[in-house]
Amino acid sequence: DCSVNVGMSRGSMVISNIQLPLKTEHVFCLAQSGDVSYFICVLRHFPVVSPECQASLVDPYMRSQVQCSQLLSISANDIRGDMLSFNNVIQFNELFDDFQLAFEVYSLTLSPGKCYKKQTMFSSLTPKKLASKLRSGKDSLVYAPHNDEKSSLKLMGRVVLTKDNVRQSRLALALEGIPYQSPLLGYVVLSSRLVHGGNERFSGFLTMYTEDAGSGLGLWHRRWCLLRDDRIAFWKYPGDEAIKQPIGVIDLTQCSSQVTCSLGRDVCARPHTFTFQLTSGVDCWIAADTKEEKDTWMSVVDRVLSYLRVWGPK
Repeated sequence: DCSVNVGMSRGSMVISNIQLPLKTEHVFCLAQSGDVSYFICVLRHFPVVSPECQASLVDPYMRSQVQCSQLLSISANDIRGDMLSFNNVIQFNELFDDFQLAFEVYSLTLSPGKCYKKQTMFSSLTPKKLASKLRSGKDSLVYAPHNDEKSSLKLMGRVVLTKDNVRQSRLALALEGIPYQSPLLGYVVLSSRLVHGGNERFSGFLTMYTEDAGSGLGLWHRRWCLLRDDRIAFWKYPGDEAIKQPIGVIDLTQCSSQVTCSLGRDVCARPHTFTFQLTSGVDCWIAADTKEEKDTWMSVVDRVLSYLRVWGPK
């Protein structure tokens, strides 16, 4: 009898070390013409809204979270290769496991005769101010297509980030919607990290089954157990928790089971026993004192396993 999944979990996504490869011919043209190119990355999170709630929203963009990278410029005086690097660390919190983050790159290339005027404009355009404009949905930077001459910065490509395409810590993602004369090579390189939002802490007495290494016989030991984050540590007595190292630790990141299972009396004579399996092949048999305590422990452990399955360890 296995417990059911515990629904959608929340977590965070951290993005850093963003790099944009530039076309060699664009870098060459900057060196020859003296033009200045400006680049900024915009990341937007759109919460999943039910049709009933969406109908009541005046402007869906008002619900979005927006964060921006620094505004970088590149010209003939500071060309050091064909890779543009952003040193921002951008974090989105309270994401559901079906999150979607729109990663967009905007760019503008100015000729020398227009640089002074535009640089004065850019000097007051901080990422924080830009994010505020993008949330309002009234600024042309977000919605204007790349061939709209009235737009200051033009969209040069975008990609949607989900938990499925950011599993690797360092990855390259192809950009979509790239205009023909885009200075970008066509992909973005970034570092990403998923962090589950669970801060589980639960403690109580459990009786744990172990096999004696010498005799091979199974033994039951009553232990004081503390589940914190993704580990279950155990001691002989509650007072030992504050002054002694635990007798043992069960690392739930090494659990191969998706959920815990309750053991019937036909399998285990001890009542209120549940189990889960580790990647080493070891089956953990754990018994609670009452059915209510068993159900609570199973629910807490299942919640941790759900976090780990979706977001990975902290």
